Amino acid sequence: IWKELADAGMESGQAYGKALRAVKSCVGSTWCRYGQQDSVTMAVILENRYKGIRSPHKMKMGVSGCLRECAEAQGKDVGLIATQKGYNLYVCGNGGAKPVHAALLGTDLSEEECIKYIDRTLMFYISTAKHLQRTAPWLEELPGGIDYLKK
Repeated sequence: IWKELADAGMESGQAYGKALRAVKSCVGSTWCRYGQQDSVTMAVILENRYKGIRSPHKMKMGVSGCLRECAEAQGKDVGLIATQKGYNLYVCGNGGAKPVHAALLGTDLSEEECIKYIDRTLMFYISTAKHLQRTAPWLEELPGGIDYLKK
């Protein structure tokens, strides 16, 4: 049955493993009167780009279409919150037993800039984090923290 599901485009594996989980999104500007950007399309772009990427621990992403933050983007490893001019990019947050609010990496970024900065952040995280280390404690241990990451 798994082969039939995979052949039909219904992949398995995003709910477990040391990789990206399904990207959470609100309905964004498509269906919400408060939406500033098309958060659904951006979430699909992120999921398709990063699905299957191997990392030291699970990774979660969220894309919120406005400052109301329905997709809880600031509680994810990577989160985007739409603004009138683009997206604010947050990194290294997580929920769970020891929740950590994500750090602001960039403001009013275009979709292309978001991808560029997410690529760079994930490459650095994957190549330097310890096995089973989430992004929040990784950033906390990084000399200089978010300021170093911004450089």
